Amino acid sequence: MAISRSGDGYVWHARRQQSDLVANSIDFVIYKSENPARENSDEVCEVFSGVSLAELVSIRSDFPEYGKGGDVSLSIGGIHAIYATLLSCSNWMASEEDFWNRLGFFRENAGRLAQGFLLALMRHDVLERRADQLEGPDAPGERG
Repeated sequence: MAISRSGDGYVWHARRQQSDLVANSIDFVIYKSENPARENSDEVCEVFSGVSLAELVSIRSDFPEYGKGGDVSLSIGGIHAIYATLLSCSNWMASEEDFWNRLGFFRENAGRLAQGFLLALMRHDVLERRADQLEGPDAPGERG
């Protein structure tokens, strides 16, 4: 899992399989939320993903085409939406077989990828703080 800082947000350097799993999970949540007989699509989507249906569709539109990896620009809210979507899909489907048939991946892959997002952010924060400390006024080699 590779994430880097970009302005106020992050860039996820997604591998093909990672991108496809997240895209399939988001597509599933969008499908479940967009029921024409229901008037609360946004509320359903927010419970699944933490964001409105329009926001989730916007996040999904930034993904590389299916079968390809690439960089995906995300806010921290977008990362949370992906995290929540992966875990929601894992919990929604009763069996491994159902998960595989609907998303094309094993359920454990979704849980590990969700965990990977969180671990990457935790590592990034630690590395960023260490770099700031090394570049600060007390950094080695910068003393007068």
